Amino acid sequence: MRDTPDELLATCWTSAGDAASDRPDLRSPLTLRERIEAASSAGFTGFGLLSDDLPAAVAQYRLTGIQAMLADNGIAHLELEGIPHWWDDGARQPESDRVRHELLEAAEALGARHIKITPDGDDGPGTAAGGPRSSPGSQHRRRMSAHAWA
Repeated sequence: MRDTPDELLATCWTSAGDAASDRPDLRSPLTLRERIEAASSAGFTGFGLLSDDLPAAVAQYRLTGIQAMLADNGIAHLELEGIPHWWDDGARQPESDRVRHELLEAAEALGARHIKITPDGDDGPGTAAGGPRSSPGSQHRRRMSAHAWA
């Protein structure tokens, strides 16, 4: 018999409102405050924040304000989501590296539980437009590891 309550995490889409992963603009139309308060009111103790929503949240609240909002609403677990094109070592690498750096910086400041990388629809490793690609091999994993805190 368990004596501890369930701790549920609202992923980024749970609180995003009218936003969806199949749209060009992934950002939520709701403020971060509205989303955190709604997740907390629904009983969640964890919260997911998509990389596309992070810059506006940091601009509006700063990392210290985000940390305070999470704590004030009983959110104990944070998940940062979405490093785009993490496997690409071509033209999209600079954007991927920028997002990765922002998420790692936020994760450290906010005590994030983990950072989630996701596939990008049909344009992932092995299925890039224009023909087959090699699967994400050791060179991509080495790049992610070597630059994790760069």
